[in-house]
Amino acid sequence: MNTELILLARAFIADRIPERQLNLNRWVAQDESLEHDDVKPECGSIACIGGWLATSGLIDHMRLTRVKTCSASILMPWAPTLDTDGSEHGASYFWENALGLFAGAFGITQRQASCVFSMNGEGDWDEYLDPECTLTHKELALARFDYLLEHGDEA
Repeated sequence: MNTELILLARAFIADRIPERQLNLNRWVAQDESLEHDDVKPECGSIACIGGWLATSGLIDHMRLTRVKTCSASILMPWAPTLDTDGSEHGASYFWENALGLFAGAFGITQRQASCVFSMNGEGDWDEYLDPECTLTHKELALARFDYLLEHGDEA
């Protein structure tokens, strides 16, 4: 597990992303004209943990990239070496590939990446971390990082 990168990512979310601009349910809240360089905290952009980390420069070879699925064109964390035309694939293809990128960068399993980067209330740890569903998206995001750091390989 790349503890140093996880701590840097947690600090980035805690210190740089305003509460109102973190939404765990979207890679990036977007319109069709939005591109990578348009997504910045100071511009009022809204994104999830993965969306913000892809703009942060913390993870080598990852940035927000427009990809084409069978039903949409979406801006999401992606590696420049991966194909962006997935018109024969659904969103789950891109979700699994993005999780793989995060898992590799953080030195965690695909399952752990899913727990950290999943939508609000859908992570395997969320029932334990927020049983009453009272945490904000930012509080839940930080709790997920804390849980991963505390439980490491057992998580």
